[in-house]
Amino acid sequence: MSRSEILLRCREITHRWGGLVAVDRVSLELERGSVHAVIGTNGAGKSTLIDILSGEIVSAAGRVELLGQDVTGWSQPRRASAGLGRSYQRTTIYPSFTVLENCRLAAQARAQKPWAWWRDAQRCKASIAEARNAAQRAGLEELLDRYGAAVARSEAPARDRPVPGHEAPGAAAR
Repeated sequence: MSRSEILLRCREITHRWGGLVAVDRVSLELERGSVHAVIGTNGAGKSTLIDILSGEIVSAAGRVELLGQDVTGWSQPRRASAGLGRSYQRTTIYPSFTVLENCRLAAQARAQKPWAWWRDAQRCKASIAEARNAAQRAGLEELLDRYGAAVARSEAPARDRPVPGHEAPGAAAR
């Protein structure tokens, strides 16, 4: 596999919270065009690993690479600017916004234009195009005109608590 196909790689990532080893020598490669998941029980270190990969916290040991470049010492904002995005386990969606508007809001956060505060964000062609692209990649294009509250209560597939307190169907039985 060529280096250009690996989007994100970590090697021997370790992190401790006091005497507790939360992440123990984890190595992984995330390939372009593939879907990956980090799964495990509560307390297994999943969120800590994601925090390390995104630059939210610094690992005790190991290396993180983005597109083959060592980003281990980079801050979270610098990693985000380089294209390493992350989402949080408890996201906020705005129930009175449509799915497209919620996606557009996220796209605007990626390409902020604080100097254009007077412009109507709903008319920003770049953020709307990015929102549509992200929704398409996530399989949400059929839901773009629905309101967030309706989608959170629907049987929409492949979601994990899009709104705090709204469990995915069957989640309690697991």
